[in-house]
Amino acid sequence: NPEKINPLFLRPGRFDLKLKLGFCSIDMFKNIVSKKFDNVIFDDYNVEINKILSLNITPVILINLMITSETFTNLLESLSKCTQSEYNKHIE
Repeated sequence: NPEKINPLFLRPGRFDLKLKLGFCSIDMFKNIVSKKFDNVIFDDYNVEINKILSLNITPVILINLMITSETFTNLLESLSKCTQSEYNKHIE
């Protein structure tokens, strides 16, 4: 939370980059997943992908689950089972 950071640390020149961390968009999802599963036709999975993205999947969770998934179908199954407790397990 930027409001809690001591203003001395926020002086110009201290931080050259600000990151906004959020949830995956459809474009972000496709970009990340295509790095490992380059033969996926995403149009065939629009319903599943949109349902998964409605769970507010972060890029970190997506990448962690993608690394352990052998196939794109396995990845979709893992993502569809995600709950908040699942997120916490992967983050720790």
